[in-house]
Order: sequence, then structure tokens, then C-alpha cells
Amino acid sequence: MPDASSEANDVLGQMRFPQFSRVLPYRDYDAETGLFMNEKTMGFMLEAQPINGANETIVSSLENLMRTKLPREVPVAVHLVSSHLVGQDIEYGLRELSWTGEKADTFNAITRAYYLRAAEEGFPLPDHLNLPLTLRNYRVYISCCVPRKRGSKASVMEMENQVKIIRASLQGAQIATRSVDADAFIRIAGEMINHNPDALYPTERELDPLKDLNYQCVDDTFDLKVKADYMTLGLRGNGRNSTARIMNFQLTKNPELAFLWNMADNYSNLLNPELSVSCPFILTLVLSVEDQVKAQNEANLKFMDLEKKSKTSYAKFFPGVAQEAKSGAICASACRPGSPRW
Repeated sequence: MPDASSEANDVLGQMRFPQFSRVLPYRDYDAETGLFMNEKTMGFMLEAQPINGANETIVSSLENLMRTKLPREVPVAVHLVSSHLVGQDIEYGLRELSWTGEKADTFNAITRAYYLRAAEEGFPLPDHLNLPLTLRNYRVYISCCVPRKRGSKASVMEMENQVKIIRASLQGAQIATRSVDADAFIRIAGEMINHNPDALYPTERELDPLKDLNYQCVDDTFDLKVKADYMTLGLRGNGRNSTARIMNFQLTKNPELAFLWNMADNYSNLLNPELSVSCPFILTLVLSVEDQVKAQNEANLKFMDLEKKSKTSYAKFFPGVAQEAKSGAICASACRPGSPRW
């Protein structure tokens, strides 16, 4: 009679289970260069200091970084992560505000529980006030990857120099940065992928140098279900199940008006709570600098076409052509070498 366990193993070996970790491209980290080496790409990741607002100096430094320092036609992603993993921050903030005396432990526990409860459900307010007063942990990450050329030391050195240039430019804009290594990466990616709405403390993850990074970013209890308009993420920890809904929004075009000077107020708007983003989110901005010669040629062709139409009877039926031709002239002028672009 065949062994039942061997039969079960044979059946399991013939089955194919989908694994979300296989979709992730992350593989290895080179501590010497500070770069992530994947199967087909290599790249880097930086953690930047979040800033509340900006001024003309910071904007000018960032504009110069994007215009002159970033590689052409290579996408650079900036991620703003808002999470409710504020337990460690609360303990750090209360370390100098602790009670003393005979009942110090009791009062410290009450104070700590008050702020942890506020992080979960918001601060207690009167009934007539409906303000999204919540505690959030904000982090900013910058990532970039390029096709990997195996055995090419020149491409590795070029990427290393690119990281140094970007960090120096951000430092000039008064934005401090630090490199993300393998230990920090599996923690950051793990928090993004395995979102637990009931957790206030991050999950400790120990790096296994013999295991690919993509398998270390996904929990064993990870369960992702795809719906028509959203996805549901299920996890199980400490004997409890958690479920979160994931929704994705994308801009179809650039906004006509950008609130540059009060961006932080858009995430927690006290005057207009309905305009706030009260739930945890990941806001991703992908920047790609076009080749200047290519952009200049396209702008010139568009300008000449609009200018030709604006001087014919076509403009009588479409009055907006004249204004578009004027805007095209400004765009073509801005694309010329040496011209400032904003």
C-alpha cells in the first residue's frame, strides 16, 4: 500500500498556485555599490525627509534637479506614503512627557492609550465638530531603475554617480536623504504590500541573505482578491483576520491648478473635511525628462501647424486656434537650448 504522505506530496507537486511574490522584480542587493540587482534591471531607493510646504528656493533647486541632473527618458518615481503605524513615534514623543510619582506607571499607560486610540479612530471631539484629526506617519521614497547590462561595470558606476548627484541636489534643496539597504527595503515594501488596518506597529522582518528579496516582502497569509472596481487584501496574524480594500486612482491629465504651497493641507483639511484623505494612502509621482532635441522638434512642428491654421479661414470656425498658436510659440521657445523652463 503506497504511503499516503508521498501521494499527497505528489499531488501538491503537480498543482500550480499563483504567488504574488513572483510578480515582484526584486532579487538582490549589492552592499558595495548600494544598488538593487534584479534579473533585468538595477536601481536604487532613497528615503527623503518630508517637508511641510516649500518656498521659491526649494522649488528652484528641484526644478534644476529635474531639468539638468536627471537622466533623459528614465522614469524616477517619488512615493508619499501615509500609514497609521505610529506606535513607535508615539512612544518616542512621550518619552519626555512622562508622569512621575507613585501613580506614574498608571498615568503613563493612560496617556499612551489615549494617543494610540486617537491613531485608530481619531481624537475625541464634540458632536458638532466633524474634523479628521488623526495621527499619521508620513514617509517619502525616491526610486529609479534602468535596464541591467550584465558584466558592465560602466553602467554600475554611472548609476552610482547618478545617486550621488541626486542626493547632493536634494541636500541643496534642504531635503535630507538616506540610502535604503536590503534590511530597510523588505521592511518598507512589506508595510506597503501587507497592509494591516488594525496594526499600529510595524512588523519586524529579519533579512535572509540566502533568499530573494521578493519572497521576503510578502507574508505567508497574504490573500489578494480582484474585484470589478477594487481589490481586497486579507491577512491573518495573532489569531485574527484583517481585511482592507485597495482602490487606485490615476490622473488622466495634468491638473489646471496645483496647490503647491499648501499640499499638506490637502491631506488633512480642517476647514473642508470632505476634501481630506483620511485613510492610509500611497501617492506616486513618476517623473520622466524627455530628450530636449526630440521635444523641441515636436514643439516646433506643432507650432508651425497651428500658426498656419490661424492665418486661414480655419480660424473663423475655430477661434481657439489663435490662442493655441500663441501658446505653442511659448512652448517652442521654452524648449530651445539655454531657455529657462518652468
